[in-house]
Amino acid sequence: MKKINTSDTKDVRNRVLNGIKQMADLVGMTLGPSGQSVMCERMNGDPVILDDGRRVAENIKLDDPIAQLAVRQAYHVTRKTDEAVGDGTTTSMVEVHAILDSIRKNRPNQSVSEVEKEVIASRDNIISKLKEASKPIETEQDLKNVATISSGRKDLGELVGGMYWKLGKDGHISLEFNLTSDVLESEVVPGYKFLGGYAEPWMRTDLVRNTSTMGDTHVLVADRKDLDSAWIEPIIQQIAGQGKTRLLIIARKFPSSLLKSLYQLYAEKKVFATVCVKAPSRNSEAFKDIAIYTGARYFCDKDDETTMSNIKLSDLGMVQKAEITEDMAILIEGKGTKEDIDKRIEEVKAEEAQQKVPQFKQDRMERVSALSGGVGIIRIGAPTDEERNFLKEKLQDAKYATKYAFRDGVVPGGGKALKRISESLPDTDILKEAIKAPYNVLYRNITGETIIQDVEYGDEVIDPVAVEIAALTNACSAAILLNRVGGAIAFAPKPKLDEALQAILKTGNTPDDENDD
Repeated sequence: MKKINTSDTKDVRNRVLNGIKQMADLVGMTLGPSGQSVMCERMNGDPVILDDGRRVAENIKLDDPIAQLAVRQAYHVTRKTDEAVGDGTTTSMVEVHAILDSIRKNRPNQSVSEVEKEVIASRDNIISKLKEASKPIETEQDLKNVATISSGRKDLGELVGGMYWKLGKDGHISLEFNLTSDVLESEVVPGYKFLGGYAEPWMRTDLVRNTSTMGDTHVLVADRKDLDSAWIEPIIQQIAGQGKTRLLIIARKFPSSLLKSLYQLYAEKKVFATVCVKAPSRNSEAFKDIAIYTGARYFCDKDDETTMSNIKLSDLGMVQKAEITEDMAILIEGKGTKEDIDKRIEEVKAEEAQQKVPQFKQDRMERVSALSGGVGIIRIGAPTDEERNFLKEKLQDAKYATKYAFRDGVVPGGGKALKRISESLPDTDILKEAIKAPYNVLYRNITGETIIQDVEYGDEVIDPVAVEIAALTNACSAAILLNRVGGAIAFAPKPKLDEALQAILKTGNTPDDENDD
């Protein structure tokens, strides 16, 4: 395929800015409860209606390959907002254009290194002001308001906000499809949450949110410094012989030989799936807690090779569902008996009462919370697959926004927090006008007008401060990177059908034949 190589800095920078503007215009349409949908054509399959800025950005295809490169780069950086706090990607992409446009207009002759220092200094000042303006969540209605704003629907906001209020700041909500009903159903079930992430990135099942989700899973708890693949392969065969397909291994570390063996199963697309969870921060007693919660046997370094090589199905625990991230694991509805779990809780409480050192006392309290904690389950029902997927996206946004609002506090929403900070900045500040962009886009989506009046939306509109900070941080990062671009190497666009036919008639060769070199 032919490439375009250009060092025409002025041309490249203009094309980069044009691409980012097109991206910001498209994704900005979806921002806020009054945002509009974007209809997207797909190469294979029916068109799809998109209401989420992240998915819109994923599907943007521009004729200009250099502008397309800029969009891909901006999306790659701003997507980290979603990965970090589960929301705010659209805001971040809108801010990228505003920041880059401000740099080009107000600092056209300034060196990129000087611009970078100025942007970072302004960003840090704004983040400090955001933290000063943040307030803790005080009422259940506050949580419901956050969830409603994020999802754009009051019914979803009431559901998610109310559930988090019951679960508390450390609570977790799991989303799953309800294939037997067309309605939303919810409940709180027992769940065990601890620090520990998947051992290898290929174990992820959701590449966008960097998570691995497994249902109806056997659990092996091995509090060992090493594990041998020869110990694991027989138990995998036993599980497969029962018609099951999943195994969750929880240990301190995993040798490369075992990971290679498991990856071989994955690479060969075998039906069996294994996720290894590293839990180095867990002490031996905490590993025993997990074993009791899941109904598993507790294996440790004292067990000899004979014991480890003869692991049986009865030695494994079970969970109805497991959700694993880079640094967190949540086990839902472990199959340990209520009697054993309650007994363990009383033992740990007794230990906690005897502790004098605050650190050790806190450790016991956290273990009690994990053993007695709960997880919210929302089962998404709808008449069609499209509507189920749509609801999942909305609930996902509400879930993360509410979680981080509860944990870190909130600021005035609808872009108001940044707009107010902008008004306090000196006219020379490089981000003064740029940080008004979310407010301006939301205003346009609500009123249909581009002339911005000083309109307030009401005090009930609040946003998580963590989302605002993550969005601004990643927007500044993307804008700084794109401002450094002065040349480009890109694949030339494929010729359109009529142009290709004309080329064949004239030369007798296809365009690909000409570019084989």
